[in-house]
This record gives sequence, C-alpha cells and structure tokens, in this order.
Amino acid sequence: TAAVAQSVAVSKPAAVCFSLACGHAAEAPATTCPRCGKPMRSARQVAVLGAVSLVVGLLLAVGIAVIAWRLAPGMLNPGVPDADGSRFAGTAAQGRQALVVFGSVAAVGVFSALGGGWQLATGRRHRALLVLMLLALAVLALNVWWAFQLFPS
Repeated sequence: TAAVAQSVAVSKPAAVCFSLACGHAAEAPATTCPRCGKPMRSARQVAVLGAVSLVVGLLLAVGIAVIAWRLAPGMLNPGVPDADGSRFAGTAAQGRQALVVFGSVAAVGVFSALGGGWQLATGRRHRALLVLMLLALAVLALNVWWAFQLFPS
C-alpha cells in the first residue's frame, strides 16, 4: 500500500483546469489552461478544495444520519410519544417524506465526501462523482419541493 500511495503522490499534477468540459491536468504550474484558456487551479488549491468537500460531505452525511436515526421512530409513528415524551404532530406520510429529504441530504454528503477524498488522493476531480453529487442535489431539490406539497403552511 505504501507503493500505491507513493505512486499516487508522484502522479499528482501541478495544475488542473476546473472546467468540467476540459479538466486538463498539467505537470508544470500554469495559470491558464493550454487547451481551453480557462483558469487553472494549483495543486494546493485542488487539495484545499478537496479537503473542504471531504469535511463538509462527512459532516452532512454523518450529521443528518444521526438526526434521522433520532427522529425516525417518532416520524414513522405519529402521535406516539418518544422516550422524552415528545410527539411528531404530522402524518405518517409527512414523516416518511421528511426522512426521504434527510436521506437525500445524506446522499449529497456522501458524494461530496467521496469526490473530496478522490481529489485529495489524485489531485484531480472525478467527473462521475461530481455528476452523481449534482444529481443528488437535484433529487434533494425535488424532494424538498414535494415535502412542501405535503406540509401545507
């Protein structure tokens, strides 16, 4: 495993184009992409962005999972008191939809963390993971919209 880590560290580019269409990786520092002309990110910038994505993704995924685990029994059984005596006042359908929204947030967090970890390890973005995170964001938006339909104000 040390050889794999060393080969990954050696193969990290000095600069990466952050254009989704291009994604060119340069072995020498550059400020402008030679392929598309858009700005390049330095290896340090790529690492910082990867670390931020990893940390935010983990916080989202783990945080929302803990919240969902704590609230799920009450939301799936409305009107039944929890251990602390509180009750979910909505319907079972509303409780399920809220948990679906929580799951969507967790999915965004997981894909963000995976993409950030990949970026830290390789020095490049993983397009498929980025697309999956964007799709998870779209699903989250759809689920939030649907939740607002179920929870009239």
